[in-house]
Amino acid sequence: MHARILCPDNCKVFEFPDEIPDDYDPTMDFLLFPMKTSMSVKELFEKLKARSEPTDEISTDEETKKPGVLGLRRIVLIDSQWHKTNIILKDERLKKLKGVRIENYKTAFWRYQTLGDECLATIEAIFYFYKELHLAVHSEYDGEYDNLLFYYSYFYSVIQQHYKSNPARPFTHIKGYIKY
Repeated sequence: MHARILCPDNCKVFEFPDEIPDDYDPTMDFLLFPMKTSMSVKELFEKLKARSEPTDEISTDEETKKPGVLGLRRIVLIDSQWHKTNIILKDERLKKLKGVRIENYKTAFWRYQTLGDECLATIEAIFYFYKELHLAVHSEYDGEYDNLLFYYSYFYSVIQQHYKSNPARPFTHIKGYIKY
């Protein structure tokens, strides 16, 4: 939801299973998910670059459904609890999409997933995807997408304060997460 609030013109949320679009084009739309068959963001960029014309621009126009970064139209994410993703991945509309994965990062999410610390929150995955794509295109990163983590950072401080003032309250979290 953070992305929907920060980028309302570039982010759409669909309820599963009823609202999932059926107009995905596997040549322009990709699923950001760490499947065994997923390519890296850099591999995706190289693939798009290899099939593009030298005059292709890095732009997007969602209203006309024109492709953006060298033919990239949409990145699809699954915004759900990690243990529910396997059901969603079986959907025929999503199965036709090629997977893209980001590098491994440790989450800073306060409601720690027991599946491991590399199970990122959706906004973390979006941030790292755009950062990696930016680096593939420009080779340097100067904080261009850091604002995507604004609410994430804000809620981090709210959670820190809440649990500091209620140290007996139990919740599953990363050891040492709360800075007492």
